[in-house]
Amino acid sequence: MSSKFHNNAIWTQLDLLFEFCQWAIARFAFPNQTHLTLYRGVNRFDEHGIVERISPREAVVRLNNLVSFTSDREVAGCFGDNILSARVPLAKILFFNGLLTSPVLKGEGEHLVVGGDYRVRVDYV
Repeated sequence: MSSKFHNNAIWTQLDLLFEFCQWAIARFAFPNQTHLTLYRGVNRFDEHGIVERISPREAVVRLNNLVSFTSDREVAGCFGDNILSARVPLAKILFFNGLLTSPVLKGEGEHLVVGGDYRVRVDYV
């Protein structure tokens, strides 16, 4: 774990966080659920990786490796003119608000989600 080699075992730490998160989701946070509806504020939606346009307000988008969402729609509006609503599978959640006792990432109801293709609804602020 010495940082003198610039190797803080980040992959091991992320794996441990993911496993702990999935354990907590299944047992305490969201038992008997498969998805969460989460929100993301973005600007210039048409410049995002749109895989398929289903309707003027629905699309399949490709999101980066690790994506920040919030559980609060009003908070999402602070981060962009367009609000993406997505039903995120619990198996893709790396971190959720309340997982750890530290105040980090608590104020915005933040959820860190593994990227990929997501079907989203697009609303305007």
